Amino acid sequence: MRARFREDGPSVHRFSFLKPWKTGKEAGADRLPLRNARSKRVRANGDLGEWQNVSALTKVFGDWLRDDLASSEDAFIGRTDIHDEYSNIREKLLLPDDRTDERLGQIVDLLLLGFRGPCRRPEINPDHWQQLDGEWRHDDHGQAIVQFAVVSSLLRLLDSVAFGSSSVLCSGSCGTMYFAVIDGWNQCKHDLLVHKYLEWLTNNPIGDVIGKKIVLILTRTTTVYLGTNNSTAELVTSHSDVRSHRDEATLRSINPDLVTSPDDITLDSTKVFKHFSAILKQALEHDSKAAAARFLRERLSDAI
Repeated sequence: MRARFREDGPSVHRFSFLKPWKTGKEAGADRLPLRNARSKRVRANGDLGEWQNVSALTKVFGDWLRDDLASSEDAFIGRTDIHDEYSNIREKLLLPDDRTDERLGQIVDLLLLGFRGPCRRPEINPDHWQQLDGEWRHDDHGQAIVQFAVVSSLLRLLDSVAFGSSSVLCSGSCGTMYFAVIDGWNQCKHDLLVHKYLEWLTNNPIGDVIGKKIVLILTRTTTVYLGTNNSTAELVTSHSDVRSHRDEATLRSINPDLVTSPDDITLDSTKVFKHFSAILKQALEHDSKAAAARFLRERLSDAI
């Protein structure tokens, strides 16, 4: 019932009830025979809000991103308190907006990119992520949302974090850097997740991220490895367009230097780096937010 109405606070409900034995092929099925379930929130002063039908994905995000998450989840615990950063991230993610459902869906598509099963929309309804009441928070699918919240809150120490981009290739942006958080479910190796993302990059349009830097931040992987000094962001791939004779003629008409200087061309490539949340979380071991920010800046220096 809770999953159908998408609310946990005082509310008034309205719904249609279908008698299971009168619903054709699904007669007798083990399901909740509800349709058009909507609710009105009861405000503190007793007034009623508007009728609303909250999407499954938005509700699941709200379930996991609790007010006290930064003070109760082990992944947030450290010497540096990032509760304020988390509150900022939570507000942006759960801010009512006509685009919220689609954007959260894109974020989840990336988060679950490495799962063995087909966990992308709409193959699996988010209701399936949650187990029986009292046990649902142990489900590993939803835990990926917690990992996403931790990473986003850490990046907030560096710069303003935004999720408004409509790109299916990025979870959000931090300053001029774009990032994509991918969860390994404690079962996937990091190279598999990188491979999955490169396939994703190939199968989706990259026009809105041309010339950008994207950092893959991998969470809950079975192995952690960076082939760089001081565990700095490692370049995975760089996509540059192959110039045809027509391209060169066009470029020459705009600026002859673009043809004679190959470096200017490569500046327009999309560069993808990788890093690990397990390493970035070490920032929380520092004594101040300033020190934590310096740690993160050093680790992401090539991508910022």
